[in-house]
Amino acid sequence: MKNMLFLYNPNSGRGHIKSCLNDITDIFENGGYAVTVYPSKCKDDLKNEIIKNGKNYDTVVVSGGDGTLNEAINGLMEIDEELRPHLGYIPSGTTNDFAQSNNIPKNNFKKAANNIVEGESISVDAGKFNDVYFSYVAAFGAFTSVSYETNQQAKNLIGFGAYVLEAIKSLPNIKPHKVKVICDDKEVEDEFIFGGVSNSYYVAGVKLKKEMEVSLSDGLFECLLIKSPSNPIDFQFAIADLITNNIKSDKFVIMKGKNVKFIFENETEWTLDGEYGGKIKEANIVNYNKAINIITKQ
Repeated sequence: MKNMLFLYNPNSGRGHIKSCLNDITDIFENGGYAVTVYPSKCKDDLKNEIIKNGKNYDTVVVSGGDGTLNEAINGLMEIDEELRPHLGYIPSGTTNDFAQSNNIPKNNFKKAANNIVEGESISVDAGKFNDVYFSYVAAFGAFTSVSYETNQQAKNLIGFGAYVLEAIKSLPNIKPHKVKVICDDKEVEDEFIFGGVSNSYYVAGVKLKKEMEVSLSDGLFECLLIKSPSNPIDFQFAIADLITNNIKSDKFVIMKGKNVKFIFENETEWTLDGEYGGKIKEANIVNYNKAINIITKQ
């Protein structure tokens, strides 16, 4: 029998997972796992539990939103690769970009649990932002603060609409950032209202088009930069191009690379997997190829 550590965020996704715990553990136990259940009590609790005990399990399963998953990635990456357990994910948050990219069922806890029991492990890349890890995106600029500034109660009540309302409120505060970006052997310096380094088919619920040739296990990040608009109308066109996935627009700069470095003129706030990532003047982002073994059904 295999050993599983099942950790969950009781506050994520309106707390619905608490009513399904028995069903979920039954699925795991019937699938041949001896299950240890651990509810997260505070920020970084889940990460620290994985660092402390994760190596003693064959599989670590986490349930929560993208922020909960970020904690899990940070915990797993602190375990030596040869001892690092496989990862299962039961999404219970609002956007769940990582789940969409990895064919993991959303808004259905029992289906996601069965997906873990019946699925297979695939290796995907992880990222490191200065001294912390992230699963699928590191970003700065327009709207990136929305996910961590949106009130949890509002998320629980109205879901994705809470993000939209917060984004509208943030419009007057969008400012350009002067930055030099070095992506492997490519370099660009300009003013940008947004910059993101991702390993995902989806970012903020928006699907990245085939032109970006996204692969989750090629050891490369996709780097998307949006140039600062010259006027409000130009800004509206840039947002429209982003929403409609018109990434060939001259408003965007797109690069791919293993190592991406950002050097800002002023300290700039970042978000990592939807969580606050700090305020810095220099960011060094590194791709760890096939570092995480995620269980899914292809």
